[in-house]
Amino acid sequence: MVKYFDDKNKNIVNKELFSKIAEEKAKEFGKAYFKKLRNDRNKKIFNSKSQIRKFYDDVLRNKIIIENLAYNNPDEEFRRRLPYIKMLKAKAYYAFEREKITLAFKEFIEENIDIVEDMKDFEVFCNFFEAIVAFSAMYVQRD
Repeated sequence: MVKYFDDKNKNIVNKELFSKIAEEKAKEFGKAYFKKLRNDRNKKIFNSKSQIRKFYDDVLRNKIIIENLAYNNPDEEFRRRLPYIKMLKAKAYYAFEREKITLAFKEFIEENIDIVEDMKDFEVFCNFFEAIVAFSAMYVQRD
């Protein structure tokens, strides 16, 4: 499981999260494309940039809603949006079952959504996912 913080109380983010760890994840997601890894049904399944971007856009949409509605209390607005953020796990499951994403990407979404419990976590997750999307330009093919 990914560790977001070296010290959450002091807001010290894991120094390799947005670089080394994000690049490793992008490589993992791209490897499935290049090797045409197969799932249990013996079909070619891979992650495309557009599928990765689709999930990132959903995360970003929630972040924008929180920021626009937060006014004086972003934590309260975050708590209102948390069920919709957690729903990404269901969307990942659905995309996996429709053979649109790999098991590795589905598990990435599930693990990271499970980590998100407060606004600090969500902000770090957004930045982590952004770094993965950026590295995906190098490691993941287009549709």
